[in-house]
Amino acid sequence: MNNVRSRAVLLLLAAALCAPLAAGAQVRITGAITGLVTDPSDAVIPGATVQLIDEGTGAAKEAVTSTNGVFQFFDLNSGRYTVSVTLQGFQTAKYEHVVVEASRSTD
Repeated sequence: MNNVRSRAVLLLLAAALCAPLAAGAQVRITGAITGLVTDPSDAVIPGATVQLIDEGTGAAKEAVTSTNGVFQFFDLNSGRYTVSVTLQGFQTAKYEHVVVEASRSTD
């Protein structure tokens, strides 16, 4: 009787090990928008506020340019975005319909 029970347990263990595993994580493929903010003389502009609006959902994000004038938005869903750059003393720059594609960075 113990021999039959041991075989049944082994068969159950073998079946469990061979069963497909449930996906523990979902793969999400995203893109990015990066940029360099400069003035008309091509000098970099640190401290500018960059606002990003997803044109499909209306979701907004903000970033501030680095000391090198760089801004970055990662993990963006594919779609179209509006990018606005503001800083006191400068005219606001607005770029509409900026396309983000999966696995790519739009500059």
